[in-house]
Parts: sequence; C-alpha cells; structure tokens
Amino acid sequence: MKGYLDAKELESYKKEDLQELAKQLGVDAEGTKKEIAARCAAVEVDIPDDSELTEEDKKVAAEAAAEAVAKAEEEKAAAEAAALAAEKEQLLKENAALKGELAGAAAENEAIVKNLMHTPACVFFEIGQATLSVKELEHFDHIVKTMVAQGKNLTFTVSGYSDKNTGSVRRNKQLAKQRANYIVKLLTGKYNLSKDQFVVKSEGNTNVFTTIELNRAVIIEAAE
Repeated sequence: MKGYLDAKELESYKKEDLQELAKQLGVDAEGTKKEIAARCAAVEVDIPDDSELTEEDKKVAAEAAAEAVAKAEEEKAAAEAAALAAEKEQLLKENAALKGELAGAAAENEAIVKNLMHTPACVFFEIGQATLSVKELEHFDHIVKTMVAQGKNLTFTVSGYSDKNTGSVRRNKQLAKQRANYIVKLLTGKYNLSKDQFVVKSEGNTNVFTTIELNRAVIIEAAE
C-alpha cells in the first residue's frame, strides 16, 4: 500500500543510512538529518502491510527499532552526563571563589587582631581604690574578650599606676602594685588565663597622662 514514512522516525536513523535512503528515493541527500528526513518523508512510497512482512523483515524492523531506542537512550545519557559535568565545574568554580573570599576575610581579620594586640588597653580606678567599679568591670570584660583572649599565645605587660598629685609616694607605689596584681588576679581567676602570659609592673608615683584622674589606671599591652 502507498503511504509516507515518519519524519521523526527517520531522524533516529544514522545519517549515512538516511542519505542512502534519500538517494534511493531520488531526493537531495545533503543537509542535516532533519532536512534529509523531511525530504524523504515527503515522498510517497510503498509501505508493506504487516501481513505482507516476512519473518526476516519483521526481525530487521525490530532490530532497527531497538537500535533507535538504544541510540536515543545513549544520547539522553550523554546529555545528562554533560549537564552534570557542567554543573560540577560551576560548583568547583563557586567553591574556589568562596575559598578565596574566606582566605581574604581571614587575612583581614588576622590583620585587625594583630593591630588590636599591639594597641594598649586601659582600665581606670576611683581615687584610693585598688578594685574596679561596676562600670569599669564591664569595660574590662570587653578588653579581655576582644584583646587578651584573642592573643592566647602572647605575653602581656600589666602596668599599675597611681597619680602622684594625691597621697604619699609610698602609698602611691603600693596602690599601683595592688591595682596591677588585682587585674592579673581577674585575668587568671575569672577568665582562666595562664599566669605565665602576664608580666606585672608597678610604675607607682608616676603620671603618664596629663589629666590627673586618668593616672589611676592599669595599662595592658602586648609585650615586645
């Protein structure tokens, strides 16, 4: 019986087989598979009825169909593999970029911490006192968390001071020492830092600041 071949089915053929069919049908065999298939499908041909097919014809048809299905599955698998490979490559690029950002952030943080480590920190005492007020204890807590605790491998100098404009020289030296020892006791007792990290100094009857009240202090700084 007369009929037309299925263009979609023809596109599943190997190109060389499709070109050979085009030559047999007398149409142009050049171009893409889709173009050649369209030209072949436009030609009216004799299509055998299933009842007219021999067992050999049926076998050949079944093999061709199976081959077409296998090829389609293979192309699908190849496309999926290519998509996965592209996705993996993109993820690797994003991961590398993220690592670069983290490395940059870590370097920046290290620089900040290093600068902080070498910036002296001060806490201030009330006149005649060797312990911190509630307000200064809060200030001190901030110092410990942002400076001392970040420099666990560093040694710090803890220097006690008292203003020489108030009290006797002997009392001022004693007070300065008491203040420095009090701060170290807080660092080792309350914050569980090692005593080996701290070198205590008592500057006694010395004014390091022009404002009198500021000399009633303890200065904490990273040792050279």
